[in-house]
Amino acid sequence: MSKLEKRLLRFLNNPNDAKWDHVVILLRIIGFTVKEPNSGSHWIVEYPGKGWHESIPVHSNRTKPVYYKKLRRRIEECLQSYKETEDENDEDE
Repeated sequence: MSKLEKRLLRFLNNPNDAKWDHVVILLRIIGFTVKEPNSGSHWIVEYPGKGWHESIPVHSNRTKPVYYKKLRRRIEECLQSYKETEDENDEDE
């Protein structure tokens, strides 16, 4: 199991303990666009093609559990749609 897979599983199993900088790495690898704030503390997280974006306040490399839960739900949705696409490609072969 790769380091990335371990981080992803750790985040999905217990998102409230995650550090924001680790979450940003996961989000970018999965395909999310993460924009740092020019001023203030609110980061913008988007997933291209899904029409979804969220403004997330981050303080001391952490955010509130409600935002981690929202991100977890979005990550799971993206992973599920990826698996479905992969399954359809396997059936075509």
